[in-house]
Amino acid sequence: VKIQSVFFWQSIYICTIGIALGIILAVSLCLLQQYFPFIKLDPKVYYVNYVQVNLNMIKIAVIALGTLAICGMLLLIPTYLVNKINPIKALRFD
Repeated sequence: VKIQSVFFWQSIYICTIGIALGIILAVSLCLLQQYFPFIKLDPKVYYVNYVQVNLNMIKIAVIALGTLAICGMLLLIPTYLVNKINPIKALRFD
């Protein structure tokens, strides 16, 4: 059970870092678009000249927590399989 716990928490840690970096990048790009519109649209086709951005931090947090919860549930399967491995047999070279 100890090995399973170590693998699980290390995987959650890696997922958390990935989610946090993704949120930082996405929010940064959205803020850049909001204050310095760099994605332009053709005014003949659309009613606006640039892509408008609306940041909702509650939705971003819910999506991030939901992603982390799904990753955690999916990580239970490989960590359970790691618990089944016998280290003596895995390290033996025949």
